[in-house]
Amino acid sequence: DGIVDADMLASNAVTAGKLASGVGGKILQVQQAVKTDTASYSTGSSTVSDSYFDISGLSVTLTPSSGTKCYVSYTVNVGGENSYDAGIALFRGSTQIYLGDASGSRQRLSNLYVIDGGHKTYTASGQFLDTHGANGSTAVTYKVQMYTGEAGRTTRVNRSHDDGDNRSSGRLASQITVMEVAA
Repeated sequence: DGIVDADMLASNAVTAGKLASGVGGKILQVQQAVKTDTASYSTGSSTVSDSYFDISGLSVTLTPSSGTKCYVSYTVNVGGENSYDAGIALFRGSTQIYLGDASGSRQRLSNLYVIDGGHKTYTASGQFLDTHGANGSTAVTYKVQMYTGEAGRTTRVNRSHDDGDNRSSGRLASQITVMEVAA
């Protein structure tokens, strides 16, 4: 009938060498961190602007093989007080990755938004394929950090700033997922 199904193939008959070139990209491992609780990050009134904070519970550590890549996906839900800029920065260890080009005094981030209301929440998300440069025995940590661009501000994760006990205020979840991909 011109159809070849699994029953017609001998065991292990299809090998990597018999596949078309470019077929690959197998997922070798997946690690995920999900944050369902809330958190608050505050800059002191005398703190200089452009503050970064690790978001507790939103980091993943894995040991990728040499020559592979890591696909990173994140979603972070935030809320805050009125009228200031905030954002999300993606890091591999202490190195910021997935960010815009430098240009004057503009902030380099993965996501930037202006907080515009105590009862609102904002979702920052992104995906990035990272060539981690690991040698196969070094653990790599991916994390998202909160950025606040003004002193004396408090930014919330997984809730609005006002956090009213009603249907229009929500409790949200955030996540970071890292998949090691074969070349």
